[in-house]
Amino acid sequence: HFPLSETLWREWIADETKQVRSGEDLQRVSGLFERGVQDYLSVPLWLDYLRFAEASGSQPEELRNLHERAVTAGGLHFSQGGQLWTVRRDFELGLLNA
Repeated sequence: HFPLSETLWREWIADETKQVRSGEDLQRVSGLFERGVQDYLSVPLWLDYLRFAEASGSQPEELRNLHERAVTAGGLHFSQGGQLWTVRRDFELGLLNA
């Protein structure tokens, strides 16, 4: 097993996302995101994952857990961690305003 770079993970997942047609496809892409975020600390990859999960209709509690994992994994990243906190805040505010 050779770890992929952030760019390769994002390109691979983007290609697979374009081919999603069913719930099984959604699960497969979610699995790729899981492998990617475990393999490589990448704030952009986490942001892609969060957007994908929201767009695919994940339940609020699932999204909250995913946001928590993202912030835990990359929230202290020196130059990009703030993006995860911003997305998390916007998510929570969206729930309050719904």
